[in-house]
Amino acid sequence: MDTQLFLPLKYNQLLELIRQLPMKEKQSLFSYLLKENVRKSDDDATLTHFASENTLAKDWLSEEEDKAWENL
Repeated sequence: MDTQLFLPLKYNQLLELIRQLPMKEKQSLFSYLLKENVRKSDDDATLTHFASENTLAKDWLSEEEDKAWENL
């Protein structure tokens, strides 16, 4: 999908919208963003970073993790 969309949102507004997504949609969004960034990058360190994030996302995108960070 090659759709461009301009939404004048502040960072905190975007985070709140993402927090409201069901877990499956959060994971899909995260995977999509990772694929887009890796595809555009030629830097090996960046590729390693994004490759490991895909695995770590299973822990990061959980309700327990959201609760742990909600007061920060």
